[in-house]
Amino acid sequence: MLIYSMSVVAQSNFWENPQLVEEGKEAPRTYFVAAESLEHAGSEKLAKNTNIQLLNGTWKFNFAEKVADRPVDFYNTNINDQTWDNIEVPGSWEMQGFGVPVYTNVPYIFPKNPPFVDNNDLPIGTYRKTFELNDNFDGKEIILHFGSISGAATIYINGQRVGYTKVAKVPAEFNITQQLKPGKNTIAMQVFKWSDASYIEDQDFWRLGGIERDVFLIARPKVSIEDYTLLADLDEQYQNGIFNAEIDIRSFDNNKSSKYNVVVTLFDANNKKIVSKKLAVKPFNGKGEQKVSFSQKVSKPLQWSAEYPNLYKVGIELQNNEGKTIEAAVSHVGFRKIEIKNKQLLVNGRPVLIKGTNLHEHHENMVITSTAKHVSRTFN
Repeated sequence: MLIYSMSVVAQSNFWENPQLVEEGKEAPRTYFVAAESLEHAGSEKLAKNTNIQLLNGTWKFNFAEKVADRPVDFYNTNINDQTWDNIEVPGSWEMQGFGVPVYTNVPYIFPKNPPFVDNNDLPIGTYRKTFELNDNFDGKEIILHFGSISGAATIYINGQRVGYTKVAKVPAEFNITQQLKPGKNTIAMQVFKWSDASYIEDQDFWRLGGIERDVFLIARPKVSIEDYTLLADLDEQYQNGIFNAEIDIRSFDNNKSSKYNVVVTLFDANNKKIVSKKLAVKPFNGKGEQKVSFSQKVSKPLQWSAEYPNLYKVGIELQNNEGKTIEAAVSHVGFRKIEIKNKQLLVNGRPVLIKGTNLHEHHENMVITSTAKHVSRTFN
């Protein structure tokens, strides 16, 4: 990988400004999709989760080959986008006929001049979609979730700017509660394929642009599960387990003072309860977060290894003072201990030799054809 020092002087173009990393984003957290109950929690149950509204599907799309040709008023509520193309989300725009996929190993795609890119050869995709909120979202905090956006993206709701992100392959979330309105709402976003961040992505992989993973809205109660850390460790003899849990509870409401509890349950593969703890959350006196945690010994658990990837399910429930679950999350853990001793990597006390490859996900049916609607370059 080639590394170049960058000037930290702020640039007039936001996509060439190393000081502007992000704007308006929710803090990073453990990935989970909360629901109203354990039964419907989990990312694999998105379609059954009543707290989730999927925005996948057909969006309006405008493709520009350089900065000067992009629509600058794309976020206006009265813009006519009916003449724009359609595109399926999620999906890379190159795989749908806009521009071409580009592959390199070591060389940069554009002339090296960090933090600048070639604005005369900079693919830009502009997206718009209109939606109405689910009926049961009323009175809740609404989080807009992007699983991955490949490129530097600015996001607007109903003409109001909500944020900026330029980190691909990880979720980007924005609280859009204040920008939403009754009835129809419009999301508009513009994605620059290259930015100053592209200088740290010089690796052996295909360069593709667009909204790469699911887009959905998350309806959160005014007090909700914000984050958690789960650790399933082994003791020094690699016999018994040590289960550690730390859960962050967040209040969005200045007036909340009710009592809440968190119930953490560890299940085995047969859905048998192995550990169950009820933890009291300190009363909230306004917006903010509270943490609860505990540590529990687990007698001789099934251990996780590459050959025997035994997993335990963890259920996390946030309950109100009446004992009703108002939000729940599900995760999975494996009991294992990873160490380095005498320059040797050990898993559960046994030496391990790692063999692998650099794997990058791509939009399915990736085939380069000559039918692209827009082709901005050839690359040698």
